[in-house]
Amino acid sequence: MIDLLHQHGQPTKQDRAFVSQGLTTGDVPRFVRFFWECPSDENHWWWYTAGGGYKKWAGNEYLVVEWEDDGRQVKDYVAETYPPEKFTLLIKQPETYGREAIYYGAVARGSLGPRLCKGAIFGDSAPGVMHTKLRPAALAGILSTRLASFLIRALSATVLTIRDPYVVRLPLYNQPLSEEVLDAIESLVVFCSKLKQFLNSMEPTERSFTNRILIWSKWDLYSLAHQAILHSAESQIELLVTQGFALVDKDINTIISETGIPSGWYPMIAGYDSPPDIFTNFSIPEIVINSIVNHEQVKFSTTELRNFKNRLRFLYIAGRGATQNSKKDGNEEYGEEDSDAIGGLIPIPPETFIEELSQTLQVHPITIFWLLKEMREKEGLVCPSEQKRHVEDYVSVMILRMLGYQWPKQVEAREPLPDWADKDGIIPLIEGLGEPTLVDRIRKRFGADFGEEKEASIESEFANIVGKPLERWLEEDFFTRHVKQFKNRPIAWHIVSNSSVVNHEVGQSGKGKKKGGRKKQKPAFSVMVHYHRFVDGEKGYGKLLLLKNKYLEKLMSKTRSELESLRGKGDDPETFDRIAELDRKLVELEDFRERLERIQEGKDPESRIYVRWKSPEQQPRGWRPDINDGVKINIAPWERLGMFPIKKIVGKVEMAPQ
Repeated sequence: MIDLLHQHGQPTKQDRAFVSQGLTTGDVPRFVRFFWECPSDENHWWWYTAGGGYKKWAGNEYLVVEWEDDGRQVKDYVAETYPPEKFTLLIKQPETYGREAIYYGAVARGSLGPRLCKGAIFGDSAPGVMHTKLRPAALAGILSTRLASFLIRALSATVLTIRDPYVVRLPLYNQPLSEEVLDAIESLVVFCSKLKQFLNSMEPTERSFTNRILIWSKWDLYSLAHQAILHSAESQIELLVTQGFALVDKDINTIISETGIPSGWYPMIAGYDSPPDIFTNFSIPEIVINSIVNHEQVKFSTTELRNFKNRLRFLYIAGRGATQNSKKDGNEEYGEEDSDAIGGLIPIPPETFIEELSQTLQVHPITIFWLLKEMREKEGLVCPSEQKRHVEDYVSVMILRMLGYQWPKQVEAREPLPDWADKDGIIPLIEGLGEPTLVDRIRKRFGADFGEEKEASIESEFANIVGKPLERWLEEDFFTRHVKQFKNRPIAWHIVSNSSVVNHEVGQSGKGKKKGGRKKQKPAFSVMVHYHRFVDGEKGYGKLLLLKNKYLEKLMSKTRSELESLRGKGDDPETFDRIAELDRKLVELEDFRERLERIQEGKDPESRIYVRWKSPEQQPRGWRPDINDGVKINIAPWERLGMFPIKKIVGKVEMAPQ
């Protein structure tokens, strides 16, 4: 193996990179939040870089850190809690906070994934990198390559974590590439970053999410086209850097033997070799178009092409991750590896589905796109797991918008709430509360998005894709999925009564038809509420009163009225069974009201909000939550009292002392 480490010498003081190691708050639960937990207040909450595994250009932009008044609270906490010599080890290089730079995930299987950053504080798991001369986009381009990752691994004793000193010591800074090459790299990086932000704009947990998901029948090919172009552009950055540093074939072969071949370096299949014709969002750089037009092609016979399509079809239907080692794929973020040894093949992880398919089949992403498009149009080929994910995202985003949630991009644009957003952020899932149910509202939105004449067919299509009817999915699956997707910090709360507090047997009167033992009952009370409207101090207290005094009492009153009207009206089995059912329902609702009242007044430690970093005088009295304390603190009483259809959301949270 050639000695790349010494080929370009050591960086000079005038021409070097330096790393901002980032802020360590010393108390993550107190000072760090996911952006959807708190208001979009840039004076109070600053964007905070997150590692989260390997990603290039943009992504994993979901954390914020409390930094009001130049981080006064964080600094005071560190000064009070740690010895003086620890202060600068935790509050590292504050002069770099908010600067334009790049950052990378420190735990990414020995693969450098630079992302452009402006206006954020660097987290300790995602350090920032700056250079005395190179512009951030050009620096990102150089560090994105397999050359940089190869050198990092060669410098390191382990590939588990990318240590800051190794990034600084990379021998890529002291002999700058020509201005012409740097300009070309920079323009490609800017283009790749825009593409990546566009792809991220369809991910609800990303900062750049634009609040709408494309209709699922269009999204798949639209996304794959952008992915194919992205990886074509990335391959040109790889090529420019290897040429700029005058690497010979032996050098390149050594690098890719350990890091894998860029997907855009694989050959195309003749006839499937032109830029995607549905790529309309961005102007493709001429260098990328030329690289596609002039790229190496291979010709397949009819039999070879048929066999290749069969392999592609199988992998596509199997879904993302089917070709990856499950252990590696599942634990990248935590840095778990099969081996720390340098010298074996540890490929740069694929970031998109089309890149994964390209690497597995060793064919250019452009060809993969055209073949998938052809099979989609001719035989209706779909990836069931991707289609299900996208369809569920589509409805999930619709629900959050109905509740009145707005993403950062909407807040920045001062976009008004849609006229179909609920006025009080409380939407029933059951009949009898005097408002349209959630399922009825979603059906109406299907009609608005697809046409009223297609409302029923779209609902049927949804059921076929997700495997159960819309109403059942809302009752059984939505909240569990939402909790997982939003990293156990849900902003839609599915609040239900506990049907297990009473006997579930059908025909409790003893005169109705017995159907054998117990059966699962739907909760008597079930609503979806918007977290942000529910945790706004006194207003949040008012929302709880509204939930109890308007929605719950209305249902209880209707239940009592029906129960009274049925008493003494004969002894037929159906009447007895209905009376028994209403009795059971009323017991369940009364139990639910009692638990609501416990939370309302904070009657005991189990039902009380407790914020460990606040003094006794600052603790909320009853249900008067502070949204800045985060979901984990505010949801704890509700979780402890079993107010949700699932048991574990945030887990154990410290309770107030007796």
